[in-house]
Amino acid sequence: MPPDTVETARLLVSEPATTNSRNSWEGQVRRYVAEVLKEPRLVGEQRRAVASFLRYPGVSGEAIDSAVLAVSELLSNGVLYGGADAVDLSVAHNPALGTVIITVDDRTPGIRAEPGRPDGDAEGGRGLLLVGVLAEEWGVSRDGCVTWCVIACAPGGERYGRLPDGVQP
Repeated sequence: MPPDTVETARLLVSEPATTNSRNSWEGQVRRYVAEVLKEPRLVGEQRRAVASFLRYPGVSGEAIDSAVLAVSELLSNGVLYGGADAVDLSVAHNPALGTVIITVDDRTPGIRAEPGRPDGDAEGGRGLLLVGVLAEEWGVSRDGCVTWCVIACAPGGERYGRLPDGVQP
């Protein structure tokens, strides 16, 4: 893993996608960006917005389910534990690489997200454990502000069990 894994996520997001498609949007990196106020009810709104964003054009099935659950967990952590008035959410779909990259910036340096160790009766503390299962890779910036993950999806949008050959997160 590179020393600053957030840089890896940024490189994947900004990598230009190429295509010989007839439709101009196919093969292009598409981004959804939102500033989310620290109100827990807004997490649900963002889940719905991200699901809608990924459905058009063409991500479907398990890839959307995985991405929406990851958004929910990462954004909830930012809203609950970040120290700023708002949290930044970014979702990038790169069909050429078969990736959906989710980043959440809680604007709070110094507090690094870590998976919890909940006991059997605890209601919380499992979010990053879930993200670890859903994502190809996930990480936290050195300063602790940004938590990110990479969800792999096939060109048709179905969830891969792993990234396609030759693609490094």
